[in-house]
Amino acid sequence: MTSHTKNRSANPLESALAKSLDLNFPEINTYRKWGGSPCLLPSAFYLLPASPLPCVRARKRKADRQECLSYFAILPRMIAEDAKKIFLIDAMGYIFRAYHAPMERLRSPQGIPTKVPYVFANMLRRLMKDWEPEYLAVVFDVTAPTFRDKLFAQYKAQRPPMPEDLSLQMPYVRRLCEAMRLPILEYEGYEADDVIGALALQAAAKKLDVYIVTSDKDMLQLVRTSPRGAGSVRVLIPTKQDLLVDEAKVEELLGVPPSKVPDVMALMGDSIDNIPGARDPNERPDPDKKRTPGIGEVGARELIRQFGSAEEALRRAEEVKRPTYREALKKYGDFVLLSKQLATINLDVPVPLSLDALRSREPDVEALRNHDLDAVPLRYELAGAGDAGAKLVGRSVRGDAAHAPPESRKGADEVSVDQSRLDC
Repeated sequence: MTSHTKNRSANPLESALAKSLDLNFPEINTYRKWGGSPCLLPSAFYLLPASPLPCVRARKRKADRQECLSYFAILPRMIAEDAKKIFLIDAMGYIFRAYHAPMERLRSPQGIPTKVPYVFANMLRRLMKDWEPEYLAVVFDVTAPTFRDKLFAQYKAQRPPMPEDLSLQMPYVRRLCEAMRLPILEYEGYEADDVIGALALQAAAKKLDVYIVTSDKDMLQLVRTSPRGAGSVRVLIPTKQDLLVDEAKVEELLGVPPSKVPDVMALMGDSIDNIPGARDPNERPDPDKKRTPGIGEVGARELIRQFGSAEEALRRAEEVKRPTYREALKKYGDFVLLSKQLATINLDVPVPLSLDALRSREPDVEALRNHDLDAVPLRYELAGAGDAGAKLVGRSVRGDAAHAPPESRKGADEVSVDQSRLDC
């Protein structure tokens, strides 16, 4: 192969790329075409293997050049280095995680519980320190009914009411977000998931790297893997040690690509949101009888892999080998279609993406010192601190624990919850 580069030593990245492409440096800037002559790959570009395993398999079976190229992403080095990040945070996910944090309860001198805003703030600050996002939004659910409640009156009907001691802390969470100058977003008639989905779509179109912070597995349908700086959408799952989920990880977790997540949910349902799946939600069996079996997660994955969609599985129900699955599809098809509607994120929420409004900003120190936030232990840190010392972005979580009362430090740095409570 003819070299198209000057004689120079390879840096570690180039050496790794050369090895992965079966090239010898200084031929790193050439790309070997399958069945053709090499072409120049300018040094101003990176060649990134987006899907290494499929690429290797394709090369082994001597696939054509077009297929092999599809497994690689070529992007300007400048774009890769300057990619901007936007974090869209499921507020209630963080709030419930803070509520169940394994640490001593915090209370204000007036006896008001304050653990939730304290841990909530610590988790946000650690996220901002670790990732340094240029843009960020904390997205809340609305208390008013949404379009899903109109579709299905029993939607989320099985969820217990918010614990009283948690509801007392909710105003402090919001005030804390305002004082930290973290944008709070909510939109009447839609859930936080829909607002996040609509914003993620708009941000990706602007070539931002989108990170959705949530533990809800239905949000995995939004994942889109692209090269850095080209509008990717990934999910960061805090309850799984900040697992970062791309398209390949979605298939590993759920057995289907992101676009098919609503189809799997349509068949299996979701007990947390009371999405029926392939069963009758109105069925009330006698105490001595079992409920009619539906389709579980494993079966739902298999059916979607076999038929491609929930609608096709219903149309070809006679081809399903397992009798209970076949009967469920034939008998409860209307509930399957309804479940897909309920599980699909609405990307048409009329919420505009204002990047300037979502830009990371310095906190409002005076607001943090305001007596309305006296119940929040962050005042321990802010008392007597100058403006520079009160900056929240980039401060470690341990700094808070050190200033909190000794009996309340346990669990301030690491928060975990019972895995049985998680959605995914």
